[in-house]
Amino acid sequence: MVIVKEERTDEVIGMQIIADGAAELIVAATVGLELGMRDEDLIFPMYPHPSIGEVMMEAAEDLQAAAVHKPPLKKKAENV
Repeated sequence: MVIVKEERTDEVIGMQIIADGAAELIVAATVGLELGMRDEDLIFPMYPHPSIGEVMMEAAEDLQAAAVHKPPLKKKAENV
């Protein structure tokens, strides 16, 4: 899942959802987009664990560099 937001206002302007369970996520995304949600609006709700809904929360947390299930970025080796 990829979430696209407007940087200045944090308003979510689109999502890309591809996977099993996408239909359930698309319903939530459509309602949120219609209501003008911001990325923090996707992080706030309580998501049951384990559930497909946690994917939406993790993607929103990634926008704020707070995703805990994402591997750390590897640093590029410096050319000496």
